[in-house]
Amino acid sequence: MCLEFLLAPLIMPALGVGATGAAAGAATTAATAATGAGVSAAGIQAGATLAGTLLAGYGTVTQMSAASDQAEASKRAEDLRKKQMEFNAQREKRQAFREAQGARAVALSNTAAAGAEDSSALPGAYGQIAGQYGTRVSGINENLSIGRGLFEAKAAESEAKGQIAFGSGMSSFGKDLIGVSPELGRIGSSLFG
Repeated sequence: MCLEFLLAPLIMPALGVGATGAAAGAATTAATAATGAGVSAAGIQAGATLAGTLLAGYGTVTQMSAASDQAEASKRAEDLRKKQMEFNAQREKRQAFREAQGARAVALSNTAAAGAEDSSALPGAYGQIAGQYGTRVSGINENLSIGRGLFEAKAAESEAKGQIAFGSGMSSFGKDLIGVSPELGRIGSSLFG
């Protein structure tokens, strides 16, 4: 949609366009000039101020929307990385269990080959294997816990960045409005009389 078409109904009255120019609606500037409508310097300034304010508002809204989209995309990426971390931890636990089972089989085979299956060697080997397996799984769980904490911190940081961008955009737009408030007052008085 043409920006002039959108802004013309707002700007033309502020420019001092006469009844014939207003009846022309969203016509081009050339058509407005052809109607013989007078344009004052104050009207041009007021129209430019209004157009600038509208564009600043549009820019602020666009910026805030993009910041929100960026924060959502960052959150989705972090969620996927967290899932990947948890899948890796599950794989490591399964691998540790498989290795412990293999070590138990080797211990049983070795004690049987030595003829010591009735001795305390086999339960001792099983105890050592279970201890190593428990230590390995404990380490995996600790790393998983730390990783979850990191992902929570990253999510909070991402949310804060989104709030900062929103606040910055609103602050910028508010400053723009304060700066043009005298002109907006003149536009309002020319429109509503």
